[in-house]
Amino acid sequence: MNPKFYVKMKTILLLLTVVFTIMAVTGCTNDEGEDLDVITPTDEEEMLLERQEPNTKN
Repeated sequence: MNPKFYVKMKTILLLLTVVFTIMAVTGCTNDEGEDLDVITPTDEEEMLLERQEPNTKN
């Protein structure tokens, strides 16, 4: 095949890769500006204990 064909195909694939990468990154970002809730290990343990308490009382 023609070497120019391969150059065109590489360019098209590169552009598609860039487009999908941009879509993936923008889809995963927090656009609403809300703060993230940071859960520490102790907070997580307390939540698990609270969930288990009603089960142990029965």
